[in-house]
Amino acid sequence: MGLKRTTALAATLNLGAEYTLPAYDRLKFGFLSSSRFQGRHSWTEARVSANVSPLTWFEASVNYALSNFGSTGGLMLNFHPRGFNFFVAADVPLCKYTPKYYAPLNRFSANINLGINFTFGPKYKTKHRCVEVQSL
Repeated sequence: MGLKRTTALAATLNLGAEYTLPAYDRLKFGFLSSSRFQGRHSWTEARVSANVSPLTWFEASVNYALSNFGSTGGLMLNFHPRGFNFFVAADVPLCKYTPKYYAPLNRFSANINLGINFTFGPKYKTKHRCVEVQSL
């Protein structure tokens, strides 16, 4: 008699929301919940963020995440004048991890990312149009 085995691909569920302040529409707050379902390798993470874009060519973001593996804080600066986009981002663990999660105990560690993009063509602009409806 042969062995019976059933396997499935892992599934990920992402739920998110964003809120823009009515008094200052350049400040936004967000929430993201991610869950990966993969048997004993499952994990869940909740992340909150604040994003501000005081200028048309500059944005900044801060975030905090709490998951099965611990918590992290992050910061991103995004510069996007006409013709290119440059960003600097960092994530820093805010608690001590156990060795099985591959983060050193009693040591500072951080993930730092840099990126640059070159853009071509005209900048996309949203045009607001009003439609007036009259009824008799």
